[in-house]
Amino acid sequence: MKIEIRADGTHICGYVNVPDKKSLPLPLPKYGMVIETVEPKAFEKAINRAENIRLTVDHGSNTYASTADGTLKLFEDGIGLYTDAIISDSELINAAKQKKIVGWSFGFVPIAQKIEDQKDSPYPLRRILDMELEHVSLIIKQEPMYKATSWEIRDGCTAEESTDIYNKYEKRIAEIKNAEYQYRVDQLIK
Repeated sequence: MKIEIRADGTHICGYVNVPDKKSLPLPLPKYGMVIETVEPKAFEKAINRAENIRLTVDHGSNTYASTADGTLKLFEDGIGLYTDAIISDSELINAAKQKKIVGWSFGFVPIAQKIEDQKDSPYPLRRILDMELEHVSLIIKQEPMYKATSWEIRDGCTAEESTDIYNKYEKRIAEIKNAEYQYRVDQLIK
């Protein structure tokens, strides 16, 4: 993610999600904990169908930008879901400059999904094939469930900060990998 001061306002932009990348384990009613992935083109279909997609913080109810008013642009390219938002909220801009934003997330309603067992993990894999994308969200007080996010603050063209979410949650990811390894060992012992 990067933040740039431009003539038309402060822009926060970057990749919200990379399709086919796995999430951290997350709870899903009826299934317990799952690992989630979004299939390529699922975001593109959702964007093309949507009347309005909002930008929120921590999945809250406040709207900081939206596709309906032209302050939020979204598209899926060969890398993933890209967002460019024009922000006027001074608290959100300050939170970004103070390095409080830790990543992105998104809120959706699944239209088509597939749940399948994974041989190398204790958690089923949830594949999101199609969705209604309701919002994208900057994460400040929560933990991003997808590690394929990075951000940098830009004032004009000078980078002030760069953070790789994978490194920030390296300990948590190591714990998950250890749990998956232990699960595989337990399966071999059975």
